[in-house]
Amino acid sequence: MRAIFQLQIRRLIRSPLMVLSFLGLTLVFVFFLGGGGQQSNIITVQVYSDDALTEEDTSFWLDALNEHDSFHFTEGEADDIHESLRSGHLHYALELLEDDYRLWVSIMDERYQYVNGHVSEVYFEELRLKAASEQAGTDLSHLMDESENMALTLTTTSLASDEDDGDGFIYNNQLHSLFGMTLYFAMFTIFFSLTQVVEEKRMGTWDRIIISPITKSQVYLGHLAYTFLVGYAQIMTAFLVFRYLFDYDLGAHFGLVALTAGIYVFTIVCLGLLILGLVPSSERLQAVIPIASTAMAMLGGAFWPNEIVSNSIILTLSNLVPVSYAMDALTQISVYQNGITAITEQLGLLFLMGVLAAGIGINLMERRG
Repeated sequence: MRAIFQLQIRRLIRSPLMVLSFLGLTLVFVFFLGGGGQQSNIITVQVYSDDALTEEDTSFWLDALNEHDSFHFTEGEADDIHESLRSGHLHYALELLEDDYRLWVSIMDERYQYVNGHVSEVYFEELRLKAASEQAGTDLSHLMDESENMALTLTTTSLASDEDDGDGFIYNNQLHSLFGMTLYFAMFTIFFSLTQVVEEKRMGTWDRIIISPITKSQVYLGHLAYTFLVGYAQIMTAFLVFRYLFDYDLGAHFGLVALTAGIYVFTIVCLGLLILGLVPSSERLQAVIPIASTAMAMLGGAFWPNEIVSNSIILTLSNLVPVSYAMDALTQISVYQNGITAITEQLGLLFLMGVLAAGIGINLMERRG
């Protein structure tokens, strides 16, 4: 096993282009999709008003909402805003009603609670002031101008607080891009690294190794250990780069993130054996690997969260791919700040899928051999 492992390491040192290319693609895609770690502190919210509101009333509410420096409310057309919500380009929008408001939400990301809390505070204070003015028969707005208006200061809470009732989900674009792209490109590295087994069989090197004192199980373990190391190193390098260089918040349980990455890599390595057993030709593998990797990434929620998918067939198929369980576990750890108990089921299913795939894959390869 050690000899096979060392041989693969020497091959990697001589020709590291493939591994470095996929690592580079991971860093580039995450940087641009996730915003490079630089998120604006100002939350922009699209606003439209009900027909019952006059232009003066709309302007009044916009001025009141924009008094806080952390928010920027801009007026738009109702049809355009609803279309953006349906397409997912907008995560939420505000509809101004007469003495009330309505928040339209397509994706409940981490800023939704801030917006909802701020709008609720503003409406509560303004309506309370309006009611007091009507009862007193005078305009009391100057009293608010004379005070520091501390009631309008927004108090934020942790995203992992109990305020999340479980009916929605919290979407963090930075972390979703990091996890999705990292797991996606790691599949390419792992699968293409395993094609070396097919090449050795085609060239006859495999047969010469088998008749040597090295057992067949040691040959397999050598290849699998090398592929696991390369895939795991690529994932952890991406996580560490964006955690320490771009200040991505991966939560307080980074050890669980590393554990999840390790079990995911094990499963993908085993799945690679299954693909090798089904597709023994290296030429066909060059076409199958990109298709299989992209399909699993799409079904598993690497490109977009599965929570916004409504098609029951796609959701059912997503339960059959390991990317789905890895994304769910990483999100539970980093976004919701949960511990090991919240990801035990996902990790168990990942490991089981890996064991089954390895058993079937090696069986197919041996029969064909």
